[in-house]
Amino acid sequence: MTSPYTGPGLLYVGSRTKQSSGITEETYNDWYDNVHIPHILETSGVQTAARHTVAPGTADSLNWPFLAIYPIGDLHYLTTQEFADIPLVDNLLPGPSHSCVDCAEFDQRHYATVGEFQVGEVASETSEELLVVHFNLPPGIARDDDADPANVQEWYLHQLPQDVNQHVQIHRLILARRFSNDDPDKPPSYIALHRVHDKGGLQQHLAALRRISVNVSVYTLWKEFGP
Repeated sequence: MTSPYTGPGLLYVGSRTKQSSGITEETYNDWYDNVHIPHILETSGVQTAARHTVAPGTADSLNWPFLAIYPIGDLHYLTTQEFADIPLVDNLLPGPSHSCVDCAEFDQRHYATVGEFQVGEVASETSEELLVVHFNLPPGIARDDDADPANVQEWYLHQLPQDVNQHVQIHRLILARRFSNDDPDKPPSYIALHRVHDKGGLQQHLAALRRISVNVSVYTLWKEFGP
């Protein structure tokens, strides 16, 4: 059987601080931006990253307050010791352990890339607004784990209004694991990331996405990293 950890993909990491740890969001963001992500970018498998914050009052079980997105050129990297050895302890974090898993909860997911496309005129793949769409395929296409990527992309494109300028990436879930105290349900099988360049039709666009998805959330770009 072919390993799912081949080809390009995405490392998705949602997070939220633990109030009981005493860490402030300022300290957490300082560690994430200036310690943790630089450590990740020093490895061979990640060249760029972006952090986002969810719209106030909209965090839920699928969309946590902070989201880090890491494009992965070869998913095999996520199975290596190099990835496992990324430091999680730093003196900037509260003691006695100074470990990030003691001061925050993490929702880590591995996704394989299905495809990407743009609608309308898009000058850049980056935008201030990021729509995160969790969805499963309708019964008429195929089982989620063996659907043809071209069919997935074609079906999804046909669900979208064509008057909102945006860049869209679709990814299929490989693994989800949560470093937290709760026992979550498995996320939907697919995620679509919409980088919207036309806020005028955003509400209409959100309504269309909600009709075909399990969950839609709006994030704002916090910071980009890498070349």
